[in-house]
Amino acid sequence: MKTIKEAIERADLETIDGLWAILKYREIGILRKLNSMSKMLDLDQKKVYDEADKDDEGRVIDKPTRQYIHDCLLEASKKTIKIKT
Repeated sequence: MKTIKEAIERADLETIDGLWAILKYREIGILRKLNSMSKMLDLDQKKVYDEADKDDEGRVIDKPTRQYIHDCLLEASKKTIKIKT
């Protein structure tokens, strides 16, 4: 998931906050979260989808995908907060 990781690393604090909100919102599934994040980061949704971990039937696997994005956001949040202070 190189594309979304690189975009998160470039994102400003407000965008990171929005991405956290999408990730933590429990009423939508992982595919919709990826699509929303792609739109917010101005990324090609198909490319982001293609890079995501999938099961044997081609469905995006929820837990490892959420964990990966969580880790990327956590790292980016730490860096962004250090820059702002």
